[in-house]
Amino acid sequence: MAMPKIIILLFGFFFFHTASPDYSRQDTVLEEIERTFRIGSARELSRYFNEVVELSINDTRATYSKSQAEFIMRDFFKNYPPKSEGVEVFHQGSYQQSLVYSILRYQSSQKRFRVFIKLKEYRQRYLIDSITISEE
Repeated sequence: MAMPKIIILLFGFFFFHTASPDYSRQDTVLEEIERTFRIGSARELSRYFNEVVELSINDTRATYSKSQAEFIMRDFFKNYPPKSEGVEVFHQGSYQQSLVYSILRYQSSQKRFRVFIKLKEYRQRYLIDSITISEE
């Protein structure tokens, strides 16, 4: 009697682990990243960085390590702290299930920016591959 239960459990385990990625997890990651922009926290944002991140801020583009990218974003948030209610999601989407993106409108007290965030799936986690910030 125990053998059929084991077979059912194994079938369920393999079925659910080979199914398509959990899109609600993508949504959760995107919501958390949006929240980090709302509060201007480079430290929390860096939790979602891949080991190497491409950053482009107002036409200055470079590839950075995770810790370097955190420093660059900390500097950005210091120079342009978010305004209360100054971050809104403009558009979100995905491409071929392994690439997810979000476009935010970011308002500081001095300037307004468009933020394009691209995430890729690495080892069953969605991590930030690149961030492009351009003044509107």
